[in-house]
Amino acid sequence: MRMPKSGFVNEENMAEVTDWYEVTMGGAYFTNSYKDRLNFELFVRKLPERRSYLVSAGLEQAIYYLQNMKFSEDYISWMKAQPEFENSDDGYFKGFFDYLRNFRFGADVWAVREGSIVFQNEPILRVTGTAIEAQYIETYVLNTLHIQTTIASKASKIVDAAKGIPVVDFGLRRAHDILASRAAYIGGCAATSNVFVAKTFGIPKSGTMAHSFILASDPELDAFRNYILASNSELEAFRNYGRTYPDHSVFLIDTYDIIEGAKNAIVVAKEMEKEGHRLKAVRVDSGDLLQMGRKVRGMLDKAGLNYVGIFVSGDLDEYKIDYLVKNNAPITGFGVGTKMDSSEDAPTINMIYKLDEIMNSRQRIPKIKLSKDKLTLPKRMPLRIYDRNGLFEKDILALDDEKIEGAHPLLVKIMEKGELIYDIPSLDEIRKYHLGQVSKLPEKYKSLENSVEYPVELSPGLEALTEKLIEEYKNGNNTNKGG
Repeated sequence: MRMPKSGFVNEENMAEVTDWYEVTMGGAYFTNSYKDRLNFELFVRKLPERRSYLVSAGLEQAIYYLQNMKFSEDYISWMKAQPEFENSDDGYFKGFFDYLRNFRFGADVWAVREGSIVFQNEPILRVTGTAIEAQYIETYVLNTLHIQTTIASKASKIVDAAKGIPVVDFGLRRAHDILASRAAYIGGCAATSNVFVAKTFGIPKSGTMAHSFILASDPELDAFRNYILASNSELEAFRNYGRTYPDHSVFLIDTYDIIEGAKNAIVVAKEMEKEGHRLKAVRVDSGDLLQMGRKVRGMLDKAGLNYVGIFVSGDLDEYKIDYLVKNNAPITGFGVGTKMDSSEDAPTINMIYKLDEIMNSRQRIPKIKLSKDKLTLPKRMPLRIYDRNGLFEKDILALDDEKIEGAHPLLVKIMEKGELIYDIPSLDEIRKYHLGQVSKLPEKYKSLENSVEYPVELSPGLEALTEKLIEEYKNGNNTNKGG
């Protein structure tokens, strides 16, 4: 009988998370004694239709990968068994596999701070190293930064739409990645239901109860019988939960009928008061959240339970939340799941990792890609200009040594020769930094109605270099064409 395999990624097999051509290119670089150093930059070519900005996320996991990736004997044995590497024990590739056994990442890395707001064509990450190390990491780094940047960007829009009302991440069960919850917190969420992320990164956890807890309180009850019978089961469920968690209870009141559920919650809340405890909130997961929220708020206030919050969930996104906020719905918290943790309206972004400079002992050779609709720029430094009110005015892509008055460079050095030289902030610090970034972004770029393109200009130096490279290619000089 075949036993199951875990399929989980860990420190022992992280290096295996790559595309096969990264391996074969590495073999070709090694066996051909390629000595030049390469500079790659990771960026987003074009923003999705409903995004005026993106939020950089996933850097911490990328750094962890670079620090800890290694080629196990099991992985090397598997590679050697592939047709491309036949007779590798004493043949063409023997030195390559010896190199992999002793591999340690030794490149220089720059990046924008996690939580940064970024725009089209701006380097989010820069890697300068030997051909093998700079090339091989492409897949893992892209995968990590892509999914977290995608989710953090969606979360940022949702949190902004909530206008200060807490948003809790409820998306783990349908998320595209376990760490989507980490990215959602960077985007401004106040807490998560994801226990792994809450424990690992030390952020607030949150949770209420499921409909099954209500249904399970009376196993003989048919859920489709009338709500009077249902209320007996629901009332008992609330009492059981309230006794178990007298100071941390949120009652889900829409399992059968929202109004009857609210009545049962009020009964138990008054019982809890007599014992010196308070019900934290009720949760509504369906129906007309605006109208039901108003009705439930009225019932709670009439019962003297003005301190009990109303938490809502159920296929929420920035548009539904915006509607509720603009109509003054009496809601004290939003639980957002699938539409955030899968970034439903833009589940992927056009993030790429491209070679833009080659360095050797004699010269630096800038590289661009000239494919139709896929023009890339040579190596560049993203700079930000602020207006007199401290708001984002425009960004400039410049040459590294180019001086632009009043411009603030966005890339910071993270690793030098493979050694970490950057003090990695906590997730709370990253979230706080992002919210500060959002406060400096002009309102027009936060619009839900349409996306507005933020100005990202080329500096005189970068524009001149790009035009020079294009002209050289047109004249038959292919040496500057990148990939």
